Amino acid sequence: MSMMRSDTPTIWSIHDGSTGGARDLFQLHDYIALGWPITGPLDLLPNDQDAFKAKVIETGAADAASAPQIAGQLRHFVYDVRIGDIVVYRPAPLKDMTPLILIGRVTGPYLHNPYVHPHYSNVRKVEWLRSVPVSSFSKDALAEQSAAMTLSKIDTHAQEYLAALDGVL
Repeated sequence: MSMMRSDTPTIWSIHDGSTGGARDLFQLHDYIALGWPITGPLDLLPNDQDAFKAKVIETGAADAASAPQIAGQLRHFVYDVRIGDIVVYRPAPLKDMTPLILIGRVTGPYLHNPYVHPHYSNVRKVEWLRSVPVSSFSKDALAEQSAAMTLSKIDTHAQEYLAALDGVL
């Protein structure tokens, strides 16, 4: 049995933090990023949920109750998000602008770089390919993209986002 990845890229939803602090980093500098800079370079950890959870607790990035969720997002960002995967990002709309979903492709490996942004030092380069009005998507697709986590995998409505990327929506 082959363990090769399929031709269909994984689709990830990412948010720019609870305050939108990473918005410029995402849109002007073509990065996607996660915070929790106190954890340091995460690619030094093994691809193991328990190792990430221990690091999150050890550094005080989260308490024991929220550590599994944060550790999971960080581990996915380091080890599961891959060059060529698709990223879906919905920035908060600016006044008098049509709300948009930005769809891009991951173009760079994981880096821990506090010089890119001191609060969002876990980064990957991305190329934004399309911006699509939010109104083009089904309510269910938007709900899946709006998951409470900063980083999550889009499964159920992946084809809808791929259609938008291809200009079909």
